[in-house]
Amino acid sequence: MSLCSSVGRLMAAWWRPCRWLLLASVSLVPCAGVLAADAGAASVPGAAAPAEFVFAVVADPHLDETLWPGLPSGQERWELLIEAILRRPSRPEFLLVLGDIMPPLDPVTQQPDLTALTRAAARLPLYPVAGNRDSPAARAALRRAFPELFGERDFYAFTRHRCRFVMLCNAAVGDHYGHLASQSIRGQPQWPWLETELRRAPEVDRVVVCGHVPPHPTGADAVMYLALGDQRLLAELVSRHAPAALFFGHTHARQEFRLGPSKVYVAPSSHWNLQGQPPGFLEVRVAAAGMTVDLVTLEDSSPAAGKP
Repeated sequence: MSLCSSVGRLMAAWWRPCRWLLLASVSLVPCAGVLAADAGAASVPGAAAPAEFVFAVVADPHLDETLWPGLPSGQERWELLIEAILRRPSRPEFLLVLGDIMPPLDPVTQQPDLTALTRAAARLPLYPVAGNRDSPAARAALRRAFPELFGERDFYAFTRHRCRFVMLCNAAVGDHYGHLASQSIRGQPQWPWLETELRRAPEVDRVVVCGHVPPHPTGADAVMYLALGDQRLLAELVSRHAPAALFFGHTHARQEFRLGPSKVYVAPSSHWNLQGQPPGFLEVRVAAAGMTVDLVTLEDSSPAAGKP
């Protein structure tokens, strides 16, 4: 074998692992507020996934909201939520927060205060997205608090254990219909980005799509769900790429249904829910055979039954 051939083989052997490390450093960056808790948790391409892992999903914490005097505020229920997650027998590795965070305003600066999220993120990695009741200032605060996730956009994706989580922003400010294209959603266009993420990369075993506003269970045109055109585009992409699951919030009621080949899970609010459903969160166990999703409640009954 020639000297040139030997050198070429050595260089090729060196470049292959380094190439993946470089890619991982760009696309698998954990949340800034979570670096200490989350170090080394993102998947390394080519690494074997664990036999199973667990994560939690919650929506609509409404931090700066108190329904009636004497009842826990959204912030107090958020603290209960974090403690409940950390006490679970199989402690979830991270928490997806699917919109309508509604942070309080700092009394001095009058800017959204995300201390509740950043404090929780020091104990449990968080991956949030905005909801329709999160103002432009709240969205800017999210981008500042979690810059390695959002960058300059309101949507992002990350990888855990060979599972790609696609975190949509499908909530226009102040609109109870869901949209992926809106002037109030930073980083457009989002649809081509979503389709690219749904084309599963070789180092990804499954894709999970998350956002605030769900599609309607029957595809109907109805408030509190994605606008009709967005539903049809999403259904087409899901039919074509078959993500492992989709998670949403917004409706303040747990729901499960199918969108073509994929299961849709709507997470409850940690503050209040309709139809007498108690505050709670979803606990998701991912194994080689698939996903199991269980509801964990924070109390036996909801004080907000019937709230519009």
